[in-house]
This record gives sequence, structure tokens and C-alpha cells, in this order.
Amino acid sequence: MIRFFVVFLLWLAAMFGLELTPLGAGVARRTVDDALARFCGHAGDAVRPGVAAIGKVLRSTSSNGFAVSIEAGCNGVEATIVLIAAMLAFPAPWKHMLVGLAWVSSPSRA
Repeated sequence: MIRFFVVFLLWLAAMFGLELTPLGAGVARRTVDDALARFCGHAGDAVRPGVAAIGKVLRSTSSNGFAVSIEAGCNGVEATIVLIAAMLAFPAPWKHMLVGLAWVSSPSRA
């Protein structure tokens, strides 16, 4: 149990450290936010036409002009980092971990 906790904390520190770099906070975050907005725009438009995604902003194309912006902390990146760190720290064969990581990161799951 102590081994899991120590390895988990090390993975968390490494991944949150990468997230705070200019590349992680800039390009990667913007890419995730834009992809999430596109996915939600398509899903929303399938349910009720009139939803558009422009960058990280979801907006209504109707006359009311309602819009919402996906910001840092509200996109699930931090929760995903915690999940991946726990998966990597768990004492399982690498084959199983890689299958789990592929499943977590697959776009069809979003």
C-alpha cells in the first residue's frame, strides 16, 4: 500500500508538472478544450439543432445568443491526470495498464 501511494504521488507530481509547462498549459490545453467543445457541439446539435462550437466556446445559434466557454479546471484534465496516475501506480502487468490507458484516452469514450 505504501509503494502504491509513493508511486502515485510521483506520477501526480510529474504529470501536474508537465501540465504547468508552457507547452502543457498552452498548446495541449487549448487542443483538449477545442476538441471537447467540438464533441459537445456535435452532441448538442444532434439533440437540439442550433448549437455551434467555435474554439473552446459553445454557443446557441438562435436569437438568444447563449454561450459557454470551457475553461481550465472545467475540462476534466486534472481528473484524468489523477486517474492515469492511479492506473500507473497500481501493481498490475504493463499489458493490462496499457490496455486501460488506451481505453481511457480513446476519443470514442468522450
